[in-house]
Amino acid sequence: MTGISSVTLSTLLLGSRLLVGMLLSNLASASADQDLLHYLYTPSLPVAQQPLQDSINHHVRNKELTQALTLSQSLLDTSTRVQQDLPVAYGMLLVNHGLLQIAVQDLVSADDYDRGLLFIERGIKLMQDNTKPFSANLRNALIVRGITQIELSNYAAAEDSLRHAQHITHRHRGVYSPQQIPVINYITRTQLRRRQTLDADREQRFNLLILEQEYGTESPTLISRLNSLGNYFAHRGKSISRTSSTRLERESLFNTSIAMYERAVTIIEQHFGANDLRLVQPLHGISKTRIWQGINKKQARSALERSLVIVLANPNSSLSDKATAMVDLGDLYTMTTHNKAAQLYLDAWHLLQESPATKLLAEQLFGTPIRLPLESERKLYLSRIPDAAAEDEPIYASLEYAVTEKGHVNHLRVIDHNLPNEQVRLLKMHLRVSKFRPRIIAGQLVSTEGLRLRQLYYVIDKPSATPAKTEDDSP
Repeated sequence: MTGISSVTLSTLLLGSRLLVGMLLSNLASASADQDLLHYLYTPSLPVAQQPLQDSINHHVRNKELTQALTLSQSLLDTSTRVQQDLPVAYGMLLVNHGLLQIAVQDLVSADDYDRGLLFIERGIKLMQDNTKPFSANLRNALIVRGITQIELSNYAAAEDSLRHAQHITHRHRGVYSPQQIPVINYITRTQLRRRQTLDADREQRFNLLILEQEYGTESPTLISRLNSLGNYFAHRGKSISRTSSTRLERESLFNTSIAMYERAVTIIEQHFGANDLRLVQPLHGISKTRIWQGINKKQARSALERSLVIVLANPNSSLSDKATAMVDLGDLYTMTTHNKAAQLYLDAWHLLQESPATKLLAEQLFGTPIRLPLESERKLYLSRIPDAAAEDEPIYASLEYAVTEKGHVNHLRVIDHNLPNEQVRLLKMHLRVSKFRPRIIAGQLVSTEGLRLRQLYYVIDKPSATPAKTEDDSP
C-alpha cells in the first residue's frame, strides 16, 4: 500500500529533496551506465587494430560488456602506434575504456565512476591537445564526462562539460538541433540538484522550442514532449506549498502544466480524431494536475470520464485496459467523494472475471484496500531525534485501522510509537481523512478490519540515515 501522504504540519518536510527526486525521475528512464553506451566511439583504426575494435562493438551491441571491457584493455595495450600517429582516435579509445569500466558494473560505486573518469579525462585531454576546442569529435566524450560527474555529485563541473558539448552541437548542427535534447535533460538534472529550479524550467521550455523549430508547432512529434512537460510542471507546482510566499508561482506552474496537456489534446484531435487512444495520457495528466492543484475538480472528473469513454469505445482496448480505466475514474470519484465510485469498481471487478489472468488483475486491484492517490512513497522528516527514541533506534508510529466499503477510515488506534504526541496526533488526523479503494470479495464491496500502518521517519541531521519507508500489513 502506498505510504502516508507528506504534509509539513509540524514535521519538517524536505520539500526540495522530494522535488528533486520527483522531477529527476521524469527526465530519464535508463540508468546512467546504460545511457553512457549511447556515446561509445567507433573510431576508424589501422588494419591491425580494427578487428579488435569491431569485436568490442559486437559485444556492446549484445550487452556483453565484460568481454568488451577485456578487449578494450587489449586494444589499448596494442595501440602504441595509434597513440603516436592518431592521437584523437587513441583519445576516443581511452574514453571508451572509461565508459565501459563504469557500464560493466552491476552495482556502480563511486570508486567505479572515479576509475572510469580517469580514463575519460585522459582521453579528453589527448583529443583537446590535438584538435580544435569545438571539434565535433569532443562532443561524446564531454557528454560522457558530464554524466559521470553527475553520478559523482559534481554538478557544477557536470554542467560545464555538458554546456561545452551543447555549444559544439550549436556550432555544427545549429542552435535548434534536436541532437542536444538529451544534453539539455542532463543539464536540467544538474540544475535541479542545485535547486536552480527556474533555470531547469527554462531548459525544459527550450527543449519544446527545439522541436517546434524542427517540426512545426502543430506536429504530432510534439505530443510526447508536451506530455512530458505537462508532467514536469505539474510536479514543480506540487512541490510548492499552498501557503508559501511563492504560491503565485505554484499556480503558474500548474497552469503551464494544463496548457501543455491541452495542447497535446488539440494536436491529437487534429491529426488522429477525437476518440484516439493517444488522448488518454494527456487527459489523465489534466486530471492529476487539477487534483494536485486543489481546484476545478469538475475538470479533473470530466477528463477521466472522457478517457473512459475513449477506452471503452476503442476496439483495440483489452479487458484489462477497460477495467483499469474504470478503476482510475472510480479512484477519482472516491477521492472527490462522488457517489458513482462503487458501481465503477464493481463493474471493473465483474469485467475481470473472464480468465485466470484477468482474475489475477482483479485480485491486485481489489484484494486489499489501497490508499489514494496512487503515488510513489512519501517521506516524513523530523528535525531531531525525539526524546523517546534511542540514538540508533528507528523512529516510528504503528497504527491500526479499518477501511469501510466506501473507502473511509474508522476504528483508528495507536499501537506503539516513540514520537512526540503532537506528531502522533497529526499522523492520525491525516490517516483519518485519507481515502481508500475498498476491497471486493465475491462481487461485493466489503469493509476491512485490522489494517496496520508502520510509519518510519527520517531525521534531517542524520545524513547517514536510510530514507523513511512506510509499511502496511493486511490482516
